[in-house]
Amino acid sequence: MSQKDFFSTIQRSFVDVEVNSSQEINTQQFLEASTSVVKIFDVLGSTGFAIVKTDMNGNIEVYNHVLSTLITES
Repeated sequence: MSQKDFFSTIQRSFVDVEVNSSQEINTQQFLEASTSVVKIFDVLGSTGFAIVKTDMNGNIEVYNHVLSTLITES
C-alpha cells in the first residue's frame, strides 16, 4: 500500500491563488489554500499545535461564513 505525502493531498496551494491587477486575491481560493496548509499540523503530530490548528480552523470557518453571506446577498 502506498501512502500519499502531505503535498499530494492538499486541495490548493497558495501559489495557485489568483491575484488580479489590483493585487486583490480570490478569497475562496485563499481559504481553500489555508484549509490545506492547516493539515500540516496533523503531519507534525504534536499535540502542542492543537491550539494553533483550532485557532486557524476557527478563523477559516468565520471567513467562509462571511464569504457565503456576501455571495448570498449579492
